[in-house]
Amino acid sequence: MLNTLNLGGELKGVSMAKVQNVKQFFKDIRKEQAEIQELKNLIQDKELELLPRGITYDRDKVMVSPDDMFSEVCAAISDLEMELGRQIMILAKHQIIAEQMIDKLNDPNERRVMRFYYLTTIEGQLPNWNQVAIRMNYFESYVKKLHGKALVNLAKIREKK
Repeated sequence: MLNTLNLGGELKGVSMAKVQNVKQFFKDIRKEQAEIQELKNLIQDKELELLPRGITYDRDKVMVSPDDMFSEVCAAISDLEMELGRQIMILAKHQIIAEQMIDKLNDPNERRVMRFYYLTTIEGQLPNWNQVAIRMNYFESYVKKLHGKALVNLAKIREKK
């Protein structure tokens, strides 16, 4: 996306590689959020497997389907929940670092666009650019330009360290 932006003199004093590194860090946070949501969905699917599939009526007894694998499903759920906890801890650490970086931006709109796009969800889903633009009450193209400026400014801040 940065390649399509007209940042003019914005890149002065910072390399495109450093800007791309900052962008990749934030993209990885979105990827982690998506992976966590996928784990939650897998757990939910496994929990649904615990429901009886069918009931067989015999003269002497009523039983659930013989291929019932309750303990295996419970073990799979437990493993998924452990992985989910691990992923959440990693994401939380990265979000703290991201928040600290964002707090150093001078422009409040740049801070808002970075927080809305990378650190928030809407009904459990990652927002797209249109949703961020609506939330900020700007055109999508302006929000993307703010995003590009924010990435450049974050790269400059990191370079000063």
